[in-house]
Amino acid sequence: MSDQDSVRMKNPLLLIGIGGVGTKLAAASNNNLGYDCLLISNDRRDLTSDNCDSVFIDSQPWVNPSSHKIRSLGLQSEAKIRSSLGAHSTIVLVANLAGRCGTAIGPLISRISKEDPSKKVISFVIMPFRFEKDRIFQAGVSLRRLRESSDATIVIDNDALLNNNPDLSLTKCYEITNEALCEVIASISSTFIQNSVSLLCTGRPDSKSAESRVKDCLSMLYENSDPSAIKMATLYLMGGAELSVGTVNSIANILHEIFKQREVVDVSLAMHNSQALRVHLLAAVHETTRFNNYDPLAEVIPRENTLDWEEMESSPDIEITIPNLE
Repeated sequence: MSDQDSVRMKNPLLLIGIGGVGTKLAAASNNNLGYDCLLISNDRRDLTSDNCDSVFIDSQPWVNPSSHKIRSLGLQSEAKIRSSLGAHSTIVLVANLAGRCGTAIGPLISRISKEDPSKKVISFVIMPFRFEKDRIFQAGVSLRRLRESSDATIVIDNDALLNNNPDLSLTKCYEITNEALCEVIASISSTFIQNSVSLLCTGRPDSKSAESRVKDCLSMLYENSDPSAIKMATLYLMGGAELSVGTVNSIANILHEIFKQREVVDVSLAMHNSQALRVHLLAAVHETTRFNNYDPLAEVIPRENTLDWEEMESSPDIEITIPNLE
């Protein structure tokens, strides 16, 4: 892997969490990283961490604002956000694209960050379940914009995990994917991140063996992309201090056979004190994933014909005085 293929992170680094899930993951990850941290939300309950700065997007008097409305209100805080970005060289963005705040503010933050070409932007995003029909399109649009203004984009898909484990409760599904994100975010300073879109896949913690957890990861990967499109894959083995070297070597050989090229697979070992083993697979893919279908209009309407590409559509309040004609 050449230097041009990976994102080289530089200090100072700023970790930004957006919305309910994004702020929770950013705050939890920062407990291990110790970097500067910024939380952004339109709900004050998301901004309670003592170790992070915060920007509150005041959505009053709107009870249930749309993504467009939240983005419009977020633009009013643009000066404060720019100030928080300051002289940071690397921006790590965490957003849930199944939530309105994530889809609204995520692309805004990445765009502002990349106005300075010297900044590196790494985006971690969560995609909605397929049955959340009202969120699919907005998530697809926001993901496309985030990818354009990010040096690297890491995507985890709740839907792919649930499809392969239909007996999981929604709460357990969230727990598994959130933990996977936290652990990979915590390792970013010691690993290489591909400067493309990468799919983060994870195995169930109650699987009986390391091999079965890897199979879970591959099942998630097959849901979202063809393995032949993999440019680089990193296998994370977290915990499991008693895991044998022979087992690790066997797993690596299996992945080499699946991805056809030996130089494609890298294994990252993170032996924490915990005996519980967690397995994650981070696979960098070529441009097309199933998430392209979430925004079908982008396939038929060229970017140059998209009127609001530079500044996404928002919902400003426009007061129009209508005279009484009676």
